Amino acid sequence: MKKTFTPFIAAVLSLTIFACQKGIDGTVQNGTGTTTTIPSNAGLIGTWKLVSLEVQTKSSNQVISGADINKTVTTTNYITDNNTGSISFSPTIATTSNISYSVNTMANALMYENGVFLDSFSMPFQFNVPPASSSISYQRIGSDSLHFQSGFSLMNNTTQATQPAGAKMKLDKNRLYITQTVNQTTSQLIQGDVATAIMIATAKMTFER
Repeated sequence: MKKTFTPFIAAVLSLTIFACQKGIDGTVQNGTGTTTTIPSNAGLIGTWKLVSLEVQTKSSNQVISGADINKTVTTTNYITDNNTGSISFSPTIATTSNISYSVNTMANALMYENGVFLDSFSMPFQFNVPPASSSISYQRIGSDSLHFQSGFSLMNNTTQATQPAGAKMKLDKNRLYITQTVNQTTSQLIQGDVATAIMIATAKMTFER
């Protein structure tokens, strides 16, 4: 009986679902009787300070070796610490400035062989994200969604950061909430064995001004 474990390395915060709706603008009558257009991103424009990221992840790693199927399911659930930096929205550009945070939690894993539970264990899941800045084009979709033309992620070194991405958003007084989800599958050969990794992650980013 051979046990194979591929560790969960980092939570990916980019969303791979493409937004396909068009932005919506509104109009209002002012005191002179003329009509003024209200941009669909009204209320969003300005600078928002990072408060925290709340992240839930589930990573399933499966290796097929001959007649054996070895699988490890790893989960994490955490809120980031030492949050710094900000994001600024102009009518068409989102700019992150010196975004940084740290994670100090535990990853919990379950191991299976041919569908039979073998063992469980926990391991430290800790990392620091150094300050990073970027600028990307975006479009507001309706009242609760954002579409980023070249990807959006507050996770450093994510493989999907340059791909188009979408997110749900909510404005609540002086707070902005952006929620992103990823569902990613990758496969590769490792010493002749077929290894498949499936990651599902959701991140709720909180900002304030």
